[in-house]
Amino acid sequence: MKAISIVFVGLGLLVGCGEKKQQTAATPAAPASTGAATAATTKSTGAMEVSIEITPEEAKQKLDQGEAVLIDVREPWEVQTASVAGAKNIPMGDVASRQQELDPDKNILVLCHHGVRSLKVTNWLREHGFEKAQSVRGGIDAWSKKVDPKVPTY
Repeated sequence: MKAISIVFVGLGLLVGCGEKKQQTAATPAAPASTGAATAATTKSTGAMEVSIEITPEEAKQKLDQGEAVLIDVREPWEVQTASVAGAKNIPMGDVASRQQELDPDKNILVLCHHGVRSLKVTNWLREHGFEKAQSVRGGIDAWSKKVDPKVPTY
């Protein structure tokens, strides 16, 4: 089984094989466009590797092809402000109590405002058996800019 390495650039931590190290100069900086802490990792799921993050364009393609489900972990008022059609709203604070609504065998794409909450939820889901969960990088803000400009930004 492969070792899982997670780099939390915004937090300055490098975690791998149970070790914690301070961020080094060789660690890449977070993309300026997302404003979110970025995790660079893959998780072994048998024969296939699933990255912890997915671009909005890749997410749209998977959704259009019926290969994934989208959960929006923002609060209901945020979803009323801007949303992606077909997304299931499960606010971040409700994910643990509502995880039975999700199929651990499905590709689950997690969306929030800018990608911070979705990354946290994706990590939590993976720790609880949802190995194909992926965070939509940049959140609905990036979705609006890169996939569907009709989705309002806020």
